[in-house]
Amino acid sequence: MTSIIKVNEIQDAGGNTILSSNGTGTFTSNLPSAVNTPAFEASLSSTQAINNASYTKVQFATEIFDTNSAYDNSTNYRFTVPSGQGGKYVVFGAVQSNSANDQYNTSVYIYVNGSVYAGNTINFYNTTGSEASPYIQYIVNLSAGDYLELFGRCDTASGSNVAFYYSSAHSQAKSTYFGAYKLIE
Repeated sequence: MTSIIKVNEIQDAGGNTILSSNGTGTFTSNLPSAVNTPAFEASLSSTQAINNASYTKVQFATEIFDTNSAYDNSTNYRFTVPSGQGGKYVVFGAVQSNSANDQYNTSVYIYVNGSVYAGNTINFYNTTGSEASPYIQYIVNLSAGDYLELFGRCDTASGSNVAFYYSSAHSQAKSTYFGAYKLIE
């Protein structure tokens, strides 16, 4: 036996319509949409030279996407939380360092409002390497007007300068990138 329920409106306990139908199969929902925005991701547009043993802001000049035009890809290389969009954000990024065979370590740091919030380091421990790509991801509680930046650092045995790596040959496999998205609460 088949059961059929026919209604043209479903209400919550307060009498508010949450779903309605016009009888022709078209539904209207008054439920809030759940989206993880604002959101952005950016990458390097070229290899960025950096000084040895120096905290350096990564200049992510290529926007992959920016849902709310909140990422500055030309001057400050930072994401600023738009008005009314405070909340918890997943913040992520990676830097790939590239130098001669003398790196001791490479680090990546999330900065919030100009200060270090969290960091991650790849350390070669009493030996050296030529490339490292530390990754970082944290959930950060942000208010409107707060800003995020990504910094990196590389320490070498010789004191020589290094670079954050960019490869145009591998445009789909970006190795130095930065992004964030708001969590649905």
